[in-house]
Amino acid sequence: MSSNENLLYSLIRSKTILNLNSKLLFGLINILVNGLIIRYVNLNIIGIANIRLKLYYTTILFISRESLRYNIPYLNNIGSIYHYINLIWLIISLQLLIILFFFFLTLFIKTNNKQYLGKFYNQPSFIYILSAFIELLSEPFYLLSRITGNDHIHIYIEFIASTIGIVIQTYLVINNVESSLLYYGFGYLIKSIIITLTYYIYFLIKRKEERYRLFLISSFNHLFIKAISPFVDHKLFNETIQFFKQGISMKILKEGQIYLITIFYLISYEEQAIIHISYLLEDFFPSVIFSTIQQISFNYFHKIFSTRKIDRTMIKTNKYIKDDQILLREKEYNRQISTPNEERTIKLNALTLYNNLIRLILIISLLILTFVIPYSSSIINIYIGSKLSINSKYVLYIRLYLIKIILNGINGISQSFLESIMLIKQLNNYRNILLYKSFIYLLLSYIFIRLFGIIGIIIIDCLYIFGRIIINNYLINKYFIRNSLNKSYLFSLHYIFLLLISLIILNISKYLIDNIFGEISFAFSFIIIITFLTLIQEKQLIHYIYCIIKLNY
Repeated sequence: MSSNENLLYSLIRSKTILNLNSKLLFGLINILVNGLIIRYVNLNIIGIANIRLKLYYTTILFISRESLRYNIPYLNNIGSIYHYINLIWLIISLQLLIILFFFFLTLFIKTNNKQYLGKFYNQPSFIYILSAFIELLSEPFYLLSRITGNDHIHIYIEFIASTIGIVIQTYLVINNVESSLLYYGFGYLIKSIIITLTYYIYFLIKRKEERYRLFLISSFNHLFIKAISPFVDHKLFNETIQFFKQGISMKILKEGQIYLITIFYLISYEEQAIIHISYLLEDFFPSVIFSTIQQISFNYFHKIFSTRKIDRTMIKTNKYIKDDQILLREKEYNRQISTPNEERTIKLNALTLYNNLIRLILIISLLILTFVIPYSSSIINIYIGSKLSINSKYVLYIRLYLIKIILNGINGISQSFLESIMLIKQLNNYRNILLYKSFIYLLLSYIFIRLFGIIGIIIIDCLYIFGRIIINNYLINKYFIRNSLNKSYLFSLHYIFLLLISLIILNISKYLIDNIFGEISFAFSFIIIITFLTLIQEKQLIHYIYCIIKLNY
């Protein structure tokens, strides 16, 4: 087995798979309990709680912690740890002002259709905001565990807290339907309390040596702000601000439309509930699978294009060493010792993996589309109810949303590859350009939503992501100096014919089988057969799947 294969396998069996399993399990639980809520609670309430009010929660967390999470330094002495902890609390303290701002904002920016709110709006707004603040109190432990490579602790804690929170939330909402908007926020409040308390209790019960191994600190006193000079490392502070600016573009691309919908009331609350339901499906499958494949590919490409030797003199002379700086030195060093043959081998290995990952995502996508296109109405009928399943607009939205997830999966792989081959300066320029593009995307989103309603959200998303895929593939082709990537998108004629025949058979089966569950059972059985025939043809993909199963089960 080659060193490149060893690297890939070690990444596959790492915390990424643990994270995947926890997300899949929680996604399934989330879908099931929300399916119960949908049968009891008005869709307008569901839209307000899970789109408008939840936006306060996610925005506060993003502003307060994402730049810190992206900017994880290398800490080599206790002085640098104190500076870093000071920086963490400084950033979080500044967010208190933002939290107060958001709270007062909720008092003045009301919603339309107040009959759905009754007297409950300000209280749940406060609960969502309080939940975000309590969760931020655990952030120092999470960041320090990331530095020591023990962030698997957070995976377990978050899964347990999220599961308990969503179950209690469901119970409270179902048993208090008239005031359900008030009780929606309790799920997040319980989750945040459990996360924070668990971190502090976990730290308390550990011995000092174990605390230091896990968190680089051995006492609660080390978590307090220290009156040292300088108060924070200015270089790290500036880098954190830069990452915050870069994160703005990603936030706009991910939730920019939700801000538009919330501020300008572009679509109804019922339609916002449909968006929430599509998020539930995305969080479970196939987006979780695609994001995991993307994470594995990023880690692999990130390491394969850097030398395996690190210039340790940097660590000795700096308190804070950024991963990007280390990689920059590594790449410069690598260019000095790599022979043309070694460089060619590295590129070919990366290209082989890239092509296989793209093909894997495409095959999963084609199989899902073959099933979902004929049975969209039946799936909505089972999960939401017959009233919405006959609404052709919602059925079309779910179908287009699935296409968006597929495009996101392909774009994620190409994005991972590009970010791994770019130099730091190129990467910063690329992200700055992305920020400008995100504002253009936001403007186009407003226009499309005004013109086409909820369908306009998906149309502009698909067009934007498809454009990024084209640009990314152009840059990657340019890197390899030849057009060697197109084979990932090509399938044999007999396989395409097989999928078309399957699509026709599944469409016909809808009219021959009266029972909805009978339709779904037949479709699943048929898809299993098609999947088996697909695996026979795609032997190289079987090899990758076999490796994942062998190393993790």
